[in-house]
Amino acid sequence: MGGVRQLRPVLFSLQKLCTRRPLSTTGALLATLMIIYALTSLFQGDRYPLSVDATTLIMVGILFLRALQTLSNYTDTQTFALSMTTVISFIFSYEALYKFSFYLSPWRMPPEELKWLIIEVALASTILTGFSFAGFRINLYSAISIMVFIALWAFWLMVGYPQFYEPRNFHPPLINIGQLSPEQIYIINRVTKATLLLSYIFILPSKKK
Repeated sequence: MGGVRQLRPVLFSLQKLCTRRPLSTTGALLATLMIIYALTSLFQGDRYPLSVDATTLIMVGILFLRALQTLSNYTDTQTFALSMTTVISFIFSYEALYKFSFYLSPWRMPPEELKWLIIEVALASTILTGFSFAGFRINLYSAISIMVFIALWAFWLMVGYPQFYEPRNFHPPLINIGQLSPEQIYIINRVTKATLLLSYIFILPSKKK
């Protein structure tokens, strides 16, 4: 009985939170479950659950949870919408640059690829909503993360832009370090995406008290 009494305040707080902020609470629960699912898949040796890289699912979940936390001073709908906008921008900013790096010029891209690039750039640019209305800003930490991201991406291009699923050079390498293994290329890919994640986390506003 004592344990039940101790749980009552916690359950009451959760019920109150779900009532006041149903979108944010549901989103936080789903993001947490997604992170747990991705971690479980990695521990079981499955790197691509649902045909998506497990580390990408983890990054998306972390960014969404962080956005919900820092934007919680807004209404429930505003918090959820801005958090979703942040996640969508993160996903498609990486995808747009990843796609563009195979061609390095829009004039060399097939029409279908160019069409999707334009769509991805448009989705990535939705982060400007946060800069306009939610106090997103470039600070020292986000600037450092962006510079590290650019440096890593430039290195990836200069070694020939190899892909872990097809370990060959898509561009003539400017730095000759030999043929990288699929695992080494995968690490470059993931670390590069992680630095982009950090830049998005750091541009989020500090939560006002």
